[in-house]
Amino acid sequence: MKCLPFLICIFISTIILGAPDQSFAACNVDVNTGQLSGDCGGVNINIEAPTFKTVQGHAVLNDIYKGALIKENSFVTINGIVNGDIFIEKNSKVTINGTVNGDIKNHGNLLIEGMIEGNIFNYKNVTVKGNIAGKLIGEGFEIYEGSVINGIVK
Repeated sequence: MKCLPFLICIFISTIILGAPDQSFAACNVDVNTGQLSGDCGGVNINIEAPTFKTVQGHAVLNDIYKGALIKENSFVTINGIVNGDIFIEKNSKVTINGTVNGDIKNHGNLLIEGMIEGNIFNYKNVTVKGNIAGKLIGEGFEIYEGSVINGIVK
């Protein structure tokens, strides 16, 4: 089929092939106010302030928290975001795959595979395989090749 005017070609191909069954639109959410704009039919917004999390025992944290206290003898994996400090008590094992925007005071065993925007105060063992923007304070750090400390690749 030869289509001289472009619009006629689009019109003819729409008739022959058919119009698409679905169309997609966007719903925008202001994260500060929760105000919606755009095509937001069927969208529900739950606005909750992040909370401080205290963990005793085994847990996997996937949400956003204000800070965290990991109690003695706990086993915790953090996949989410902590927008505050984390205090890890003795004999606890903590793995961070997510992001911490605060300092960590570690009295247990800590494995970092995510990103830490604050300092790490270590009183036991820390294994670093991720990215730390702050300072490493104390002893007992094991830093793997490819880790980034203060912007320097190790």
